[in-house]
Amino acid sequence: MRLFAEVEARPADRFLLRDYLRLMVAGRSPASETLSEAVGLLGWSCTLSRRAGRLPSAAERSAHGRTLATNLPILAAVEQAASALRAAGIDAIAYKGQDYLHRLYADVGARPMADADLLVRPWTRKAAARALSEAGFVADPECPSSHECKFVRDGVAVDLHWGLLQEGRMRPHHGAFFERAVPSPLAPGLLAFEATDALLVHCINQLVKGYCLPAHSYVESSLLLAGADRARLLSRAHQCRALSAVYCSMRALDRLGHRSAADVLECIALSPARRAFLDRVVERFALETLGRPPPARLTLLLLKGALVDRSRDAIAFLGRWLDWQLQLAGLPSTAAETTRGSLAVR
Repeated sequence: MRLFAEVEARPADRFLLRDYLRLMVAGRSPASETLSEAVGLLGWSCTLSRRAGRLPSAAERSAHGRTLATNLPILAAVEQAASALRAAGIDAIAYKGQDYLHRLYADVGARPMADADLLVRPWTRKAAARALSEAGFVADPECPSSHECKFVRDGVAVDLHWGLLQEGRMRPHHGAFFERAVPSPLAPGLLAFEATDALLVHCINQLVKGYCLPAHSYVESSLLLAGADRARLLSRAHQCRALSAVYCSMRALDRLGHRSAADVLECIALSPARRAFLDRVVERFALETLGRPPPARLTLLLLKGALVDRSRDAIAFLGRWLDWQLQLAGLPSTAAETTRGSLAVR
């Protein structure tokens, strides 16, 4: 099947990740700079060295400084965006990179970010976009999307999400996420996902990318799993139709030697045939992530459709995706505004 034939296996990547994760799970700092650099966490290696009372190497200190220089302007933009949304009476959840800096690493210079991500309720997205525009953020017309919009201020990007992913792939309960959210330390009034939701959303985000992921994403899976309630994770994944996402993320950790992930896998209610298919996805995509170029666009689309829990949802998602592409090309489509104020095609 071409979906699995396109990507060449890179077993060395798997071994690097496995070795790094085993050290992290054991609470030990990797002694090899090469290993830390390979997973994109040389800055965190600097942090761990300092916490252990060791003098960081020149390479570690340099990486930490570069990461600080990149992250501080982004975090400042998050504060500005949060202030604008709070003034407009709009709740927002900060997630992914900027949340992990506090939740997992407890160091702003530990892990580099490219931009910031804020999630608002779907029906508030127009008011949120207006609030950001009035605060000096400019929407980027070159980054059209059906469930998010990129805003830029002073060269820093803030992605405003009103959905975690395109409609049809899963059924995330955004209202429940906000009800369970906790205060974020990033800015006054800003929210963060509750611990179990943080892991669930992380698994969903891994699937969103079609498993073309940085290596540190799996390190973060491991750290998030330690703070999550596994029974709640599987219950919420079932409600959101995200069991395949959780299965693939946990299977990747399992293949990388994470014992707790294996315990979660045993409790996921999927058929043997589905498990076998997802195992192949993990082997051919998720575990071969270092130094690999993204798969072709069509391969990614097929992969995304194949990872939808229900076949009829997968068919609906592919139809919506095609409809959205017609919109981007300026051709007639069946897209319409929903009562929540967001496009039906996402």
